[in-house]
Amino acid sequence: MTLPTNTLAAFALLPLLMLASCKTPEWVVPTETERTTLETSIKAESAELANITLNEESIYPVLDKILANHPEAYGSTFALDPAYAGKQLAPYAYRRNGKIAHRSLAVDGYDYPILPWFALPRKSGKPMWSEPYFDAGGGDTEMITFSAPVQKDGRFMGIITADFELKEKTVAPVLNAEPIGAPIAAADAAGVWTLVDDENVTFDVVLAADGGAVSNWSKGPHGALGESGHWVIAGGRIVIDYIDGWRDVILHKPTGELAKRSWGPGVARDGPPTNFGQAIRTAASYAAWIGVYELPMAQSTTGQKFAVAIQSSHVAWKTIDDVKVGCWWIADNCLRIRWANGWCDELHTVGAEIEVRSWKPGTAADSNGRPDGAPSNTGRATRVK
Repeated sequence: MTLPTNTLAAFALLPLLMLASCKTPEWVVPTETERTTLETSIKAESAELANITLNEESIYPVLDKILANHPEAYGSTFALDPAYAGKQLAPYAYRRNGKIAHRSLAVDGYDYPILPWFALPRKSGKPMWSEPYFDAGGGDTEMITFSAPVQKDGRFMGIITADFELKEKTVAPVLNAEPIGAPIAAADAAGVWTLVDDENVTFDVVLAADGGAVSNWSKGPHGALGESGHWVIAGGRIVIDYIDGWRDVILHKPTGELAKRSWGPGVARDGPPTNFGQAIRTAASYAAWIGVYELPMAQSTTGQKFAVAIQSSHVAWKTIDDVKVGCWWIADNCLRIRWANGWCDELHTVGAEIEVRSWKPGTAADSNGRPDGAPSNTGRATRVK
């Protein structure tokens, strides 16, 4: 989806022991020396990328040089922020049959702005290593990725990456607890967290000070209504139990990075997690509007409502219409949602309330995405707690 260049485009007790009968996968990952060398190199290339012409012909030579200097790396991309470039642009250089090949990641079905390797360092503003994952539609292999933000004149341009292909090996059963780093205090837990689901796509969970939890994960049976539940601190970890039977756990790894572990309904909580991924604390600039809302239906005369999930990836989901996805950005002191089916919604804070204004498909808009004319519907929105 192409947006104006000044908009943001558009997804208890803790397990302590692994089961004695299980064998756990261990990935062969880059060594500390390889990581340090690569990080230094990528940071140097970032300065070059900030000053080149933003097209594939100019970017590929830089990516080719990264792979030539790091034969252990599988691939590299410079993925542009659609809000900066005015479109999705992500040239990708990778190894194929002993040679360096090129392809674009800006293709239908691979919406890179919502993927962890792009979304998480964009939010944190810091370079980071991913957890192991399968990059479907990108590198199409098991990999681990180093991502570093690129800025120019204080403005975020995009993410430069280096991918490492992973080979799995089987090790002896793990009987001791997973080592963790510094404990997370209850006072530091409340707020908005960005997590990664089992399909390597980001979503958010809002942890209230009273122990309530609401996520905007929208792939379940309730769609944009997400998940609700409660959270506690146990063993220095955040333990979130949802009413649908899932459990998410946020912890510090020994290296200091945050991570997420998830157990599905009915899965033994003292066994291996169903899936795992990354976690970061969502910055305040993103967090204010993140969550799930109920909005009045524009065509309803009986007060019917629908749910809208606002995700920190700047993707929005709703529970009505055949096309349920859109993108959002902050402009004119409101949150503006442009839905893929043409509708436009705005959320405005009016005192302690949230007012929603809606415009029908076909409504003209200016270069900032501001709809022309009076809204076709107005009403009150409520935030799901």
